[in-house]
Amino acid sequence: MIINSNEYGVLIENMKKGDRFSFDIIFRKFYSPLVNYCNRFVDDNDVAEEIVQDFFVKIWLKHSTLLITTSLEAYLYKGVLNHTLNYIKLQKIREKHLNFIGFNSEPDNNNPLEKLKEEDLKLRMEEALIELPERSRKTFEMKRYEGLKYHEIAEKLNISSKTVEKDFSKALAHLRNALKDFIGMFFL
Repeated sequence: MIINSNEYGVLIENMKKGDRFSFDIIFRKFYSPLVNYCNRFVDDNDVAEEIVQDFFVKIWLKHSTLLITTSLEAYLYKGVLNHTLNYIKLQKIREKHLNFIGFNSEPDNNNPLEKLKEEDLKLRMEEALIELPERSRKTFEMKRYEGLKYHEIAEKLNISSKTVEKDFSKALAHLRNALKDFIGMFFL
């Protein structure tokens, strides 16, 4: 299906008005090429599909306020690139976090006991995070998973940087305490 730039303009305008059919045409036209493009960066087709699907969901959620100042194709490729880079950044932050708590993020996939230990640790980590007061948990997640600095977290939560630092320290202390016996299992 060949579509010219004028037709894309009509599709975009219709999509802004909530026309799912126009959105579907754009999705079907660009989905596979965008997955292939994304896959060049992540080298995992399933992950690439997830990233592109998430990007299209976000487009639909903000369809009424969508502002495209370039060609539709350029807009979509740039958006998928940004989503991909955010995914890669988040993966690196998660890996640093796992290394921080003394856990190797590369489990021995041939050892069922190691897999079980990994799952148990992840579950215990989630439980320990849930036990935290809400602000301490948010502070920890924003610092560790999103890679934000204290002053950025302070702005987002509308609190002082010093409070963020204290909340983060409390969260770390709680997590170290909650996981101290558990992490020892990995070094036996």
